[in-house]
Amino acid sequence: MPQLCGPLAACILLVSALPSVGQNADITPAGGPTDASSYTTNPKWVAAMREGKMLLREHKPEFAKDDFNKANKIAGGACWECLDGLYTAQFGDGDYKGAIETTEKMEAIPASPVQKSIVEDKRGNAILAINRR
Repeated sequence: MPQLCGPLAACILLVSALPSVGQNADITPAGGPTDASSYTTNPKWVAAMREGKMLLREHKPEFAKDDFNKANKIAGGACWECLDGLYTAQFGDGDYKGAIETTEKMEAIPASPVQKSIVEDKRGNAILAINRR
């Protein structure tokens, strides 16, 4: 039995480390910095995001852009959720060049492979929309 303790302990250590393999500790699931709690609890950030989302639901993307920009500024320019909302507002308003610029900002934020593919898809949609004009 003592011969199993070493390999068993190694297996337990390996299995417990698996969830963190391939993850960057410097980003949150939303793609922003780990100190996201510092801005997500900020009442000004919360209000700006709420207002931006409400304006998108009311089909007023031209006004929503300002709120998402404000929220991203509060977040230090590295808020995936803010930039995603900004992209949606820009695309909905027909500001495809602005939407492409926003995808470049989204790429600059450390992201998961899924988020990277989402950004590529968004950029492609904006490029196609420009070419349809």
